[in-house]
Amino acid sequence: MAGKDLKSLIERLNLSSSKDEHSQVAAAYLELVANGCDDVCGALEKCVTALIKQDRYEQAMEVFAEYADVCKEGRFALLKLYTFYKLGQSAAFETEWAQVAEKVEASLAQDTVTAELRPLLHVRAQFDYKMGRYSDMFRTYKYLAAHNEEEADDGMELACNERVPLAFLPAEAVAEVSGKLVEDSYDMLLNESMVCSSKGQLEQAESLLKRALELARAEEVEDDVHTIQLQLAYVTQLLGRKKESRKLLTDLQKQVSAVSPLVSIIKTNLKSLDDLSRYSENSNLPLVLRELDAERLASSSSKTYSHDQWLRLQANLLFMRLFSNTIIRSKSTILSRTLAQYSKLVDNVCLESYTVQAKTLFDHVLSLIAKKDENAVGVLVLAVQLQLKAKNIGRAILLCEKYWENMAAESHKELVSSLLVHLYKQTRRKRSLLRHLAEITESFDPVNVRQSYDYWKFIGFQLLENQLGSARDVFAALAEVRPADSLVAKVLNPADQHELSEDMITDLVRDIDVEALIANGVDPLEASCRIPKASAGKVSKKRRTGKPKLPKAFDPEKQPDPERWLPLRDRSSYRPKKRHGKQTQGGVVDKRAESNLDITKQKKKPKQKKAGHR
Repeated sequence: MAGKDLKSLIERLNLSSSKDEHSQVAAAYLELVANGCDDVCGALEKCVTALIKQDRYEQAMEVFAEYADVCKEGRFALLKLYTFYKLGQSAAFETEWAQVAEKVEASLAQDTVTAELRPLLHVRAQFDYKMGRYSDMFRTYKYLAAHNEEEADDGMELACNERVPLAFLPAEAVAEVSGKLVEDSYDMLLNESMVCSSKGQLEQAESLLKRALELARAEEVEDDVHTIQLQLAYVTQLLGRKKESRKLLTDLQKQVSAVSPLVSIIKTNLKSLDDLSRYSENSNLPLVLRELDAERLASSSSKTYSHDQWLRLQANLLFMRLFSNTIIRSKSTILSRTLAQYSKLVDNVCLESYTVQAKTLFDHVLSLIAKKDENAVGVLVLAVQLQLKAKNIGRAILLCEKYWENMAAESHKELVSSLLVHLYKQTRRKRSLLRHLAEITESFDPVNVRQSYDYWKFIGFQLLENQLGSARDVFAALAEVRPADSLVAKVLNPADQHELSEDMITDLVRDIDVEALIANGVDPLEASCRIPKASAGKVSKKRRTGKPKLPKAFDPEKQPDPERWLPLRDRSSYRPKKRHGKQTQGGVVDKRAESNLDITKQKKKPKQKKAGHR
């Protein structure tokens, strides 16, 4: 959407020519400059404008390089920035922006947006979106929408662009949008549906997409129809209707041309509906990589996709190459560097046991921490996951503690701190948890809250259990950064009631996605006394259930013996039997014992016949 708006701003330059004649116009102005015309700057400006209208940005770069002395003037700043933005040259863009930044800041300080400043802000906002700086983009478009009294920009375009970064920002930012939702624009409905799907409002997102699809088909804009269909298939998949999502993607794949950038996204979304687990017999990851045309996708330019799309596509390729035992090259991202080390350390990721992998990664991470390697954080997270798989949670805690102690200046310490808090709570190490929280609060600076809002919000709720004073300071700093955060406001200013009401509890848990929490590994609350589940390897014996056995001559009307719980010797009815002592040689023998010894009085046993041959 912003691309059309930027081009309309560039078209305001003095260039009277039709679109078919742009190529001839650019060549004519270059010839005038070569022959030494009087207005070289004007000719070059119109030449570059004509090249931009044809999307020939490489030729525009050649003009800037050949006539570098002339193009240093401020009138070329917008054209240069737009060219660098389209070519994805971030370093050149930042260098050029530094030359106009002082003038832009001076205009912003006066709270005015001039005709010269407005297109520069548009280019800056679009560049921030491409680089993944969504908060900066939202701030810029919010400022432009608030200073559009003379309608220098199309209000619909501004409202659409203002909603684009909301899909990547907290839910509180939605309340800051100045533009209203117009249901007659399929572009705005598409952007609003993306915001709803990112916040978990899938049913609302689906209804918005269906309405946007009707409007786009009525206007017969084929590319936008395909984009809306792709988003609709994605939302349908999130809703759990996989068959319907597969049908939508299959039909869309037949409609889209082979050179469309949507082809790669359609293929990956279709493959995500299949079971690609390493435990599945039907998984053939090298074949999947060939079907996705991984080589072409990896070599394609990031200009074709958004920042988030490009990262997800590359991450999918890396994981499939890892589990297909393909060599992974270490690049600029943390994920690629981590998986490259992982594939070198482990012989076969799919076949080697988790216990062996956990031991290998444990030793490797300890060596990286000892060397104070800056790239250790990715391997640390992977090693912690493997320790948990191998049920070595003590080693996982040890790795995080070593990293926390030795990597003092590391920018990823907040991630490690969150891991430590989670592991301490899982193992019920309350003393270690309190010691870690005390260490964090000692160096607490409210300025850091703006950069790490979610982390300090998490720490604030941990402090509520034991350190109310420190928790109050953290939540006060959070409220200054985002006053619209209702949860933080309720913690700081609870209701006048001494106890939580049902309405307050409902408001607190309304936005909590339980399924997402369980999917992320959070254990649900369960009863303390629960019946243990039978394991798959053991066969549980069935207990016989029958009538209780009663003693003989049982009389239900007769009272039982009150001494039945006492030992026999302690009962009053007990009478010991008389036993005869041992008979020793030469001792006195009683008559009964003497009669027993008389062999003549014993009964004779019948003789047994010997078995013989017949």
